[in-house]
Amino acid sequence: MIVKVGATTQLVTFSSEKFLAVNADNGNLLWTRPFTTPYTQNSVTPFVLGDTVFYSGLSNPLTAARVTASGIETRWENKDGGMYMSSPVLAAGLLHGLSNRNKGMYVSIDPQSGKTVWTSDGRRAENAMLISRGDMVFSLTTDSELDVMKASPKGLEPIRKYTVANSPTWAHPVVLGSRILVKDKDSLALWTA
Repeated sequence: MIVKVGATTQLVTFSSEKFLAVNADNGNLLWTRPFTTPYTQNSVTPFVLGDTVFYSGLSNPLTAARVTASGIETRWENKDGGMYMSSPVLAAGLLHGLSNRNKGMYVSIDPQSGKTVWTSDGRRAENAMLISRGDMVFSLTTDSELDVMKASPKGLEPIRKYTVANSPTWAHPVVLGSRILVKDKDSLALWTA
């Protein structure tokens, strides 16, 4: 993800064991922070809001940190928001994601305070790819279930759930107006409303 700090554009990302930033203009390493997960894989994409980056990984909390020229300063941590392979999205002023807690529960977190605003029941999904469009959040689970939810300042309200494939779905869905593209193991399907 790109973060602008003063005159410097930073590319903020993960390696297998570090959270780091490089100068986008010349590739020079600007800062690193150790960050490990049990399987030595960091697959959650950091989310940027202003000068704050939000990041997580398996067995790690969702963390908000202010990016500076020389590193990052932790603002808050939220254990409810720990994520494994699902990256958070912003809708209706809250961060929403699929936490690896309780065998997969959706969470909504205030990005300013770090407080949990809402959680779903557990056992919702092992992993999910989330996207937001306006106040809608679309979550495609690896079990081929598409959860359509409406975001509000109070959290997520489930609207509909669809089974969209017969094999695992690991890619993000693509929303094209009232249509959704879904990629499963062997095919690409266009779903219409």
